[in-house]
This record gives sequence, structure tokens and C-alpha cells, in this order.
Amino acid sequence: LDIYAHRPFQHPQYGQFASVAGYLVWLTRQVESIREVHGFDAVNIAKELPVVKHFTPERFQAQINAATALKIAAHADIGQALYASTLPLMHYEVLKQDGQTAVQMGSNGPHALLFIEGLRREQNCDADMHNIHKTSERFAEVRHLTDDYDVGLRH
Repeated sequence: LDIYAHRPFQHPQYGQFASVAGYLVWLTRQVESIREVHGFDAVNIAKELPVVKHFTPERFQAQINAATALKIAAHADIGQALYASTLPLMHYEVLKQDGQTAVQMGSNGPHALLFIEGLRREQNCDADMHNIHKTSERFAEVRHLTDDYDVGLRH
């Protein structure tokens, strides 16, 4: 479900992308070569290129949600695993610094998790949704924040 994962999908209006992150960077930078970007290359490219198209936070999140749904639809293995799971969903980040790897609770992305939980709930009413309240609270806390690089959000 990671937006950085190399999981190509076809957007009905904008075409093929290698990852959701690549799509989001392309959307705000409008550079064609970004379509093939995945992994943390997307973050690095986003830091280097100027934003040429801006979105309100709500509109940008709608773009993330749409791309996530397209990616899940394009990869049956993701959808099958997500919809079959009854475990609570959580957002974690894997950080690597100075040769050390750390896993921590995700600081961004509660809105994406809420969207994914909604997709899963439509397919699997037995899924454990007990984390949804924590996620909703976290969303309220971070709603005003942007990423550590300018993603084209307009407040």
C-alpha cells in the first residue's frame, strides 16, 4: 500500500505511472520523466524541481485517494490481501539514517489510512476497525501540516 512502491497503474486522464508517489510529484511538477519514478527518488526529485501546479490540501488528498484506488485495482494481489485481512491497519514509516534502520508510527498519512480503511470496509465488514478512531484523531492533529518538501499544497 506504500505510495513509494513500484506498483504501476494507469490513470484514466493522465496515463501510466510507476508509483503513486511518482504520480503526485508529476502532478505538481508536470515533468514527463517523473512518470517512471518510484521509491525515495520521488522525494529527491520533488526537492529539486519547482512546483508548477498547486492544490488545496483537500484536492491534493483526493488525488492521492484516486491514485491509491487505481493502484489497488491494477494489482489483484494488493486488493486480495487488503480485503481478506481482518487485522487493524496501521501506518508505519521505516527510517534509515547512518546505517541504522528504525520503524516508527507514521507521522503523515492518516487521511490515506482512513481512505484505505473505507475501501476495505466496503469489501470486508468483518475487518478490525478499532484503529480508525485513533487515526481520525491523528488526522485532526496533522491536518494543517504539509510534507517536509513543498508538494504543491496551497493553504
